[in-house]
Amino acid sequence: MTITKKIEDLLQEQRRRHKELYEYLGITKGGYHARRKRDNWTGNALKQISDFFEVDYDYWFDDGTSVLNEANPEYNSKQTGKFLGIISKLQQENKLLLEKNSTLNDKIIKLLEQKKP
Repeated sequence: MTITKKIEDLLQEQRRRHKELYEYLGITKGGYHARRKRDNWTGNALKQISDFFEVDYDYWFDDGTSVLNEANPEYNSKQTGKFLGIISKLQQENKLLLEKNSTLNDKIIKLLEQKKP
């Protein structure tokens, strides 16, 4: 099942309108319909759409839905680059969070040691 079909199904199930979704995404009606026609959704758009429908991000991929466009290898290459960029950014953010967590743990330990009688 395509991602666009899943979006259509959720709109129908939740009795929501396309207009609500494209306004939530902050894109024009034409841009939205172009994405629907090509089934061309970025990872960021899918995250926003997940929030809109209150579904997990994994919902879009849990049944073998392909994020690749088999008819357009150039598109696939661009998408792969985007995904690698997203993965790299998430890895950097994770590293920063781990460092902050470590720093907070150190501060908590120092505070607890100061309170010991």
